[in-house]
Amino acid sequence: MRLAVADRVGFPACERASTEGRAPLMGESTTIGLGGEEYLLQREGDALRLGRRVGGDTVWLDDIEVSQLPGPAREALERGDHSDQTLQTSLLGVVQAEADRGA
Repeated sequence: MRLAVADRVGFPACERASTEGRAPLMGESTTIGLGGEEYLLQREGDALRLGRRVGGDTVWLDDIEVSQLPGPAREALERGDHSDQTLQTSLLGVVQAEADRGA
C-alpha cells in the first residue's frame, strides 16, 4: 500500500481523507458570543462543554450531549459555524437553565 501519494493541495491522500467532512477537533476552548456575553465551548467526544472565564479560571457551566441538540445545531457545530442561529439559541437555553438554577 502506497501512502505517500499527495493530492492537489499537498496533503497525503490518506491524511486528507481521514479529516474530510469533519469539524476541527476542539482540544482547546473556543470563545463564542451568546447574548452579548463571551462563553467557552470545548468539544470532548460526544459532549460539548459550555463555560465562562472568571478571573483567570474557567468555570464549566454544563456538559451537553451533542446528540441532544437539534439537527441544524449539530450540523452547525460540525461545520464550526458558531454564529448559527439554531446553535446559539440552543446554547442560550443552556445558559438560561444555569441562571435559573442559580449556578
